Amino acid sequence: HDQFYEALKAGNVGRMLPLWLPDDEPDDGPLRKQRVSWESVLSDKAAVLDVVDVDVVFDGANQAIVTSIEVCQGAPGVFNEGGPDGKGTLLATKRFFREEDGDGGARWRIVSHETIPYCS
Repeated sequence: HDQFYEALKAGNVGRMLPLWLPDDEPDDGPLRKQRVSWESVLSDKAAVLDVVDVDVVFDGANQAIVTSIEVCQGAPGVFNEGGPDGKGTLLATKRFFREEDGDGGARWRIVSHETIPYCS
């Protein structure tokens, strides 16, 4: 979770890509969404992004869901314009899958990351 936001804030594709599980496993199910390249996403560095209220729920031994609130600069004319202080909030949900590494260990990799406008 922290490594994702460090790579996002730095705009570093090389640090972001290894955090993700390859597309071929596990399947996202019937709600496949449009994929956007990390080069495109990270070109707009999120250095002013703050992450608060992090919660983790484990779904068995190999899956986890992390929710958090992303606090970012709001902008007029978008869903998340922000409050009087100019800050907007997004509810973020990340799904992780625990992947065996072949040496008896394992690491958690991201399967999906989604955000929606959120008012607290």
